Amino acid sequence: AVSDSGSFDGRSGSVTIQAGSHAHDGASASGGDVSVSSGSSSHSHGGDMTFSLGNGLLSGGSYSLTTGSGTGLGNGGDFSVVTGDGQGGRGGAVSFIIGSTSSGDGNGAFFSIVAGTSYGQNGGSIAFTSGDSTVTDSGAISFTGGHGAVNGGPISMSSGSAGSGDSGDITIQSGATATGKGGSISILVADSGNSNAKASGDVTIRAGKHAQSGPLAKGGSVSITAGQSVQSEGGALSLASGSGQTMSGDVSLASGVATGGPSGDLSISTGAATGGKGGDIDVSVGDGDTGSGRSITIVAGKTTGAGGDGGSITMTAGESTTTDGGDVSISAGAGSVTGGSMTFTSGAGGSSDSGSISLSTGSTDGGVSGSISLSVATSGDSSGSSGSISLSAGDHFYEDSSSSGGSISLSTGIGNHSTGGSFSLT
Repeated sequence: AVSDSGSFDGRSGSVTIQAGSHAHDGASASGGDVSVSSGSSSHSHGGDMTFSLGNGLLSGGSYSLTTGSGTGLGNGGDFSVVTGDGQGGRGGAVSFIIGSTSSGDGNGAFFSIVAGTSYGQNGGSIAFTSGDSTVTDSGAISFTGGHGAVNGGPISMSSGSAGSGDSGDITIQSGATATGKGGSISILVADSGNSNAKASGDVTIRAGKHAQSGPLAKGGSVSITAGQSVQSEGGALSLASGSGQTMSGDVSLASGVATGGPSGDLSISTGAATGGKGGDIDVSVGDGDTGSGRSITIVAGKTTGAGGDGGSITMTAGESTTTDGGDVSISAGAGSVTGGSMTFTSGAGGSSDSGSISLSTGSTDGGVSGSISLSVATSGDSSGSSGSISLSAGDHFYEDSSSSGGSISLSTGIGNHSTGGSFSLT
């Protein structure tokens, strides 16, 4: 024991435990060890070991545990904290707890784990691994930010920056399994229960930006792929906006803007199938009980460049190599008062012709070519007339002797080895 000091400006006595140094060369010329062990017990608890630092009015005493440096070509000393095994119970726990502060001006102290820097090779690594189990579940790893009366503590995971090469990757991957399903990965934002709060928290996934120029200076990609199955169904991929009392959330799929070339394509396609049918694509608007139903709009791209045509819209049903090809059906909506109209209009022309409208059936080598039918449905209202069919050619209003109004031409089909088609007006 060291005696207390009663001096106002002096320090109490210190205790130093130091093993002997070795001043000679040689592989066995090691410095002396320091070993502190508590007592064992064959019938009860082993002895405890307690290191307590002194309290202080300005600050408590600090505790520093530093391994020796390797002054030659060797490594620095290792530092291990290992608890004892348990044969009839669990192994001993390891706890690092930072002291709290009761002062209104002081922040809680931080806890820092930093791996070693290297000036010739790779820097040191940090590994967190939970315990294995040979009979039941392995241990969990949990990272939780502290609770705050105003804001909760954030959690940040960042890979290391790089000077001349690639920055570090971040990989989040669940473990493999031999007989069960692979572990799930969930990214969840907590609910907000305060009616005066802003919107709930967001989830943002953004690939890296490239600030340099050049053909290889591409921005990073974002790839979301559901899991494959070699025996059953592949995993599903679902994108759904949030439900809301006043309005549900929007879903937007858009390619990026380009300033020096074409913008990115947007492709929606189902996978091919070798033993079944290809998947369907269904684009539908949800039902509503107030106001008009919402619309589906498909607009091809506009161009302002000289000599460039506007974008096209193509709808093509599927082919079949053994039976009938697919149908294309366009129907306006039914209405309790008036049904929806259907309008086909070609584009207007500025200095040249307007666009044409062509209705034609496909050719055939071994059967009858398809028909074109224009018909008006029967009217069941005794007070109204049935609908009409009107064919009118275009008018011409300019004073030009070489120009005339448009013509209407009706002709039946030619029969090379049989009778030509007939024409009937009723």
